[in-house]
Amino acid sequence: MTQALAKTNIVAIESANSAQPARALSMTRSAVRSRERNAEKKAAALALAQAEQEAQAAAEKAAREEAQAAEEAARVKMQAAMRKAGAGRIAAAIAAAFLPIASFVLAHIEAPTNPALWVLVAAALLFSAPTLVQWAAKWCGSMYKAMGFAGLLEGVMVFSHIPALAYAGLAILVMINAINAYSLAGKAQALEM
Repeated sequence: MTQALAKTNIVAIESANSAQPARALSMTRSAVRSRERNAEKKAAALALAQAEQEAQAAAEKAAREEAQAAEEAARVKMQAAMRKAGAGRIAAAIAAAFLPIASFVLAHIEAPTNPALWVLVAAALLFSAPTLVQWAAKWCGSMYKAMGFAGLLEGVMVFSHIPALAYAGLAILVMINAINAYSLAGKAQALEM
């Protein structure tokens, strides 16, 4: 009898902390242990689920940080390429703008006294005229108009004895050649990347 009373007291003490005290009073020691094991299993499962959630959150955070680092590296690389490309584009623009200036000076100052220099004027025109035709065709809407525009502008710059016309033609050609070369150099460098 004493053992049965002790058993009941243990069960009562253990079940005092239980959520269902009335039911626990009638439970045997093995039932209490079974309930404790189930509670431990549930706690372990909850701990495992929580650990998995924390691991997943850490993995997601690491992936976000890696993506941000890759994005930052790409931005820095793009800025460096833009700076490098800017110098190349400016050099192309200056070189293309030089040709109309050279042909103007040769045609108006040097070639009249040294006819062999007309070959250099022709070379500069051969470089500049196709660019001018392509550029004009975009806004003229007609290849014939573009060729007429290019011939007139190049001809006025080289052959006009009226300084205002010759200088106006020179300024327009310098601007068109420089802008076109700057644009094409940027496209060429973009294709290299």
